[in-house]
Amino acid sequence: WGIAKVLNAEEIKQQPNNIPLPQFDPDFIKTISCDSSVNVSSTFHGQILGTPSFMAPEQVQSQHMSLTIRADIYALGGLLYNILTLCHPHEDNELEKLFRRKLTGQITPPHLRIKSAPHLPDKSVPYSLSAVAMKALQVNPADRYASANELQTDVQHWIDGYATEAEGASQARLFQLLFMRHRRLGFTIITLVIVAFFAMYQNHERLEIAIQEEQFASDLASSSEQKYLSQNIRRNELIGKYRQLTNVEPHMQAYLAILLDQEEHTKALDLARNLAQSFPTEENFIHLSDVHLAQQKPDLAYKTLMRALKKFPDSTLLSLKINKMRNK
Repeated sequence: WGIAKVLNAEEIKQQPNNIPLPQFDPDFIKTISCDSSVNVSSTFHGQILGTPSFMAPEQVQSQHMSLTIRADIYALGGLLYNILTLCHPHEDNELEKLFRRKLTGQITPPHLRIKSAPHLPDKSVPYSLSAVAMKALQVNPADRYASANELQTDVQHWIDGYATEAEGASQARLFQLLFMRHRRLGFTIITLVIVAFFAMYQNHERLEIAIQEEQFASDLASSSEQKYLSQNIRRNELIGKYRQLTNVEPHMQAYLAILLDQEEHTKALDLARNLAQSFPTEENFIHLSDVHLAQQKPDLAYKTLMRALKKFPDSTLLSLKINKMRNK
């Protein structure tokens, strides 16, 4: 921001805050040594210095108003607007129309000015930077940034992944930015929450099935045949719902493989134990044994396999795994 003068704290305090809004004066154009069809990107020479597209509104009446650092802030906003859109803030080429638009604040925000921005990293104008540019381009000087440092700080906030003061971010936006700054941790937390939710939901269904089984046995002994059939239908419905929940098992197994690849052994052990308890299959017991081996605990791995073999005495897969460990 080299064109803006850097003020010290005392000088900034001396800047007036109650600057009146500038009014258009047609005679002002006559002070410029050029005609009304001049290239608005040209810098004037003579009494008034400035490029029309980047001149602050108060500069149009500079012979009647004192200029402050906020006129430079307006120019910086125009430069930022040009960087974002590759266009000038005002679309007119005639000076009188340009100045009238400037004094009424008729500027299309950068993020609405162009649909795509191939020159920018994300191929679109960030709303946060669009808001920064628009705050710097306010007609009323008091509504702009007080100094170039304030503007620079807001831009740095966007670079660092934080909300800018200009955009007035909502709580949802602040949470979104927090998640983006810690994306890897966020995905891990969300995955664990999902796994925990399904595990709790599944345990709830199992408990309900157990209650129904108990009630079913009681009713079978004391109730009529009609009630027995009704309870049997209900039991079969619950078992069917429980079997539908087993589609979460492959997702848990996939996440376990990711944890082992990342050497997150503690998390992998918790997940493997949960798998073996919720879905007591020989495959899941082998997964639990593999986690113990990854933790350099072959004794626990062997005990896990032996315990699984008691549940599945005819399992060829478990027998081969156990023999392989014995040979080592």
